[in-house]
Amino acid sequence: MYCSCNAPQLKSLRLISCKSISKHGLNEGIRKFHMLEELELSLHSDAATTSSFFSLAETCNAVAEACPLLKRLRLNKYCFHWLSGIGDSEATEIGKMRGLQFLQLFGNSLGNVGLTTILRGCVHLESLDIRHCFNVKMNDEVRAECARLQMLRLPDDSVDDYDLSFGSPDGIPDFYRNVGAPDDDPDPTGNPGSDWYFR
Repeated sequence: MYCSCNAPQLKSLRLISCKSISKHGLNEGIRKFHMLEELELSLHSDAATTSSFFSLAETCNAVAEACPLLKRLRLNKYCFHWLSGIGDSEATEIGKMRGLQFLQLFGNSLGNVGLTTILRGCVHLESLDIRHCFNVKMNDEVRAECARLQMLRLPDDSVDDYDLSFGSPDGIPDFYRNVGAPDDDPDPTGNPGSDWYFR
């Protein structure tokens, strides 16, 4: 990354839909931003529709090691993929960011273990947004871990104020299909006109 050599004092970096940046180049650049306080890596994939399969665990590791001042992190996928299964690799590395105060993970594949790792590792965390992170199950244990947070957005919370492009969850399980009468619950299959058909 060109800016890593010319802006070593950089405090805020937002990269959205930067398909031309390789993970290697991204990781090497991040390691030079020791003063970084705010970082966004959203929709970072060769194809937006496959972004949930694109892991940034190595990049999160680089951030955890090189950016001790980081306070805000947005790591958002284009959409959640049911078929990708639970993936806690990014969450494991995020849990090493001890100074983090604000975290947004949209459409991430982390599960309860990964979320707990983040909550226990990021001891200064105040705000957490895990909308569309449908592998997280908000049981009593998880709710107890989240009790100290000042702001919490859950997987099923409204996305009306979300400011990036996103898609309906991919690979909807059968038990989510055809729930209720046609005029009752929203259709989660991604058909136009449904609350699950996103921008």
